[in-house]
Amino acid sequence: MENELLEISNDFKNRMKEKNILLRKLKKIIIICYGLIVTTDDRQDISLIPIIRDVLSESLETYFNVESDVSDDED
Repeated sequence: MENELLEISNDFKNRMKEKNILLRKLKKIIIICYGLIVTTDDRQDISLIPIIRDVLSESLETYFNVESDVSDDED
């Protein structure tokens, strides 16, 4: 019984470490996108919007296994 609890505890600990790594990566992406949005707004230049969209689309695919609606043909 004690070994089973220890195993469950270690498994939980490892899963939390993986989730924390993912959250750090997502936090970095959010901060980068926020900076790009602020810069776009300050300069009144919408040319950065495709870059922001690409970053967010790639993140959706990488971290959430969600296919984005952005195609490579739009460039």
